[in-house]
This record gives sequence, C-alpha cells and structure tokens, in this order.
Amino acid sequence: MNDPLFQLRIDHYFHFVPADASKLDTIISALAVLQTGQDKMAQTVDDYIAAQTATNAQISTAVDALGGSITGVSGDVQNLNNQIAALQNSLGTLTPAQQQAFADLASQGTALAAKVQTAADSLAALDALTP
Repeated sequence: MNDPLFQLRIDHYFHFVPADASKLDTIISALAVLQTGQDKMAQTVDDYIAAQTATNAQISTAVDALGGSITGVSGDVQNLNNQIAALQNSLGTLTPAQQQAFADLASQGTALAAKVQTAADSLAALDALTP
C-alpha cells in the first residue's frame, strides 16, 4: 500500500554519553556484588545442610545407643523382680517386716521398669522424628 496515511517510519538513534557509561559500570558492579552474595548464600546453605546432616547422624547414633542401654536396664529390673518374687515365695521364714521390704522392692522395681519403658518409648519417638 502506498497510501501516505498508512506509512510508518521508525528511526532509532544511539547517542553515547560518558555519564551513561559510568551508570552502566555502577550497575554492572552492583550485579557482581549480588552474584557474589548469592554464591556465598548458596555455599552457606550447603554448609548448613552438611552440618545438620552430621548432627542428625550423631543424634541418631546416641539415641540408638541409649535405647540399647535402656533395654538392658529393663532386663535387669525384670531379673531383679523375678528374684524378689522367688525369695518371697520361698519356704524360708521371713519376718513380716522382711516380707514388707520385699513387697516394697518389688513395687519399686515395677515402677522403675515402667519409667524405663516410658523413656524407651520416648526415645523411639524421638528417633522416628530424626531424618
């Protein structure tokens, strides 16, 4: 179409102004600083992830060891309770005070076993939370 009403002319001119070059240098420097900051932040995140992973492994190992110790204590308490029960049921003569002392020991042992089991359950729950 050669109609002058439908013609469009676009002209683009570039004028170099030294002050603009200074502004561009400032922008480029700021971008470099941002890039450096981003790199440092990424490294910091990676360092944190590595440190937390190591900490989680240490906690998991400690919880496993403690759980094993608690299991051993539970067995010991049960063994003592069994021995106390055997003594209580023996044919020997015990005074009423001795019988009461054995009954108290058995009761304390049962309570201790329950506490140890609660601790073991708590450790198992903690271990389940550790990634």
